[in-house]
Amino acid sequence: MSPRISLLCVALLPLLSFGCGSETKSSTPTGSSAVPAPCPTAPSGSITLNSGETLRITFTLSPTANTDVLITDFGFQQASGSYTYRLLNGSTLLGTVQGGPTPFWKSAGSQFSSGTAVDLSSIVNGTIDGRAEFVVNSGSSQLDLSRATIVVARSNSSNGFSTVATGSKAFTLISTACR
Repeated sequence: MSPRISLLCVALLPLLSFGCGSETKSSTPTGSSAVPAPCPTAPSGSITLNSGETLRITFTLSPTANTDVLITDFGFQQASGSYTYRLLNGSTLLGTVQGGPTPFWKSAGSQFSSGTAVDLSSIVNGTIDGRAEFVVNSGSSQLDLSRATIVVARSNSSNGFSTVATGSKAFTLISTACR
């Protein structure tokens, strides 16, 4: 951990709800190499993510009957390279989407034609330990976190839906180069 981050952690420790740990290291035959780990400070505003970095939005939702669409908007601005969106319930992967500005997730029976079909039952019953991730595979991507949101909806046609609720959210940067 850099001295600047260490000083920031010491100064903010009483205000943080998470620890100020260092990067996780794994032993290899030729020495230690950095493994991406959650950074000690939550990102905000406009950020640039580089290859190998992940932005995670954790979220919870109250039960929402008949919900069949989930939108995970990361505030996408632009990208060069490739990136992947991942939707998880705790550590269980529900689905992935390659590229695109905003992924739509839908239940298998949804009349909404866009999106990737995933199991949304944990959203309907309010038990989801939601994690939406934006993973930069190569290049870099710019995101505006002030615009990022989680939206739960109910489809009303093949190209339309009505918003049911928005989820509470928190951001975590997973990187070997915390800033």
